[in-house]
Amino acid sequence: TILTAMLLFCFFRSIGTSGVQPWLFDLIPEHLHARYFSTDMAVINVGGVITLVFCSLTFTWLQPFSAFSAQYSYALLGAALSVVGLSRLPAVPHPESFGAIRILKEGPKLLTRPSNFRRYLMLSLVWIVSGSAVVPFSVYYLKAEAGLSQAVIVLFTAIQSVGGIAGALIMKSRIDRLGIQRSFLIVLGLNLAVYIGWTLFIILTMRNPDLTRHMIYLLPVNYVLLGASGATYFGAHWKYLAYVTENRRRALKVAMHTAVVGLVTGFASILWGLIFKKSGPVPAMNLHAFLAYYVFNILVQLALIPYVRHLKEPDPGILPITHRYAMLRLRILTILPVLRRRNEDEEMEEQPNT
Repeated sequence: TILTAMLLFCFFRSIGTSGVQPWLFDLIPEHLHARYFSTDMAVINVGGVITLVFCSLTFTWLQPFSAFSAQYSYALLGAALSVVGLSRLPAVPHPESFGAIRILKEGPKLLTRPSNFRRYLMLSLVWIVSGSAVVPFSVYYLKAEAGLSQAVIVLFTAIQSVGGIAGALIMKSRIDRLGIQRSFLIVLGLNLAVYIGWTLFIILTMRNPDLTRHMIYLLPVNYVLLGASGATYFGAHWKYLAYVTENRRRALKVAMHTAVVGLVTGFASILWGLIFKKSGPVPAMNLHAFLAYYVFNILVQLALIPYVRHLKEPDPGILPITHRYAMLRLRILTILPVLRRRNEDEEMEEQPNT
């Protein structure tokens, strides 16, 4: 039942993603794209903190069944509010549609022919796949190996969201000015700091477990940098993806990029789990493999620096693509006031002078 529910959830979310991206791309005023996207990322992280606190309180105050019931009621309420918000948004011209036959015919060509799209797809695969194990397996490590309580781990997750809020607000007016290369280099620098911090934490606690209670104060810094890195990455990612998909096949290219990266990342997470698993009757983590993973990521970030420096910069007029999941996380609160003002301005322009 759980597997079926998750399968249906992913299926319908993919349908929504395919529809909402081109819609919002045409809907948001051109001069507000950069600021809107960064503000959107900040709102996503605020919603994440609120949801995290709500779920923690329900598990603290209620029995498991009642807690899950409250959380799913909260999710259903959010879905209902999203439907109400969607019904108030104006329509836009329909994008070019494509079916399964066109995907099978043109998809392989997009993945094999040399182009800016394929070059960025390779970068995305290396970047996301190599870092896909950081969040889930670091949480498992802190709980199973470092012995931290669930409350402390939840606090670190909230700190990561705070870092995402700060990173989004700082970069919202700087991504266009810095350019794609510099924005991605900032992400590489933040990632390096995170991976070096985790490497030091694991090495020192392996040599002397008594240092864990002192090294624990390093982790909040790591999680702030991790959140800021994610916010900066997605801000630059959607802007650059708009550039490398700028033609009549944009919808197909965006769908192919999202599908390939999502599929490979899913299999990569399974592979990382098998690598980190320690053989034996008792479930445990192979700390040497986990340490090697962070050293590997440090080398990956260093190797990507020249690759990023050779990316072709988009023209200033290219618009960023909006985040595909934000509609599920309070996007409507940030866009409705803008659209209302936009419609009022258009109505005033259409009235003849008297």
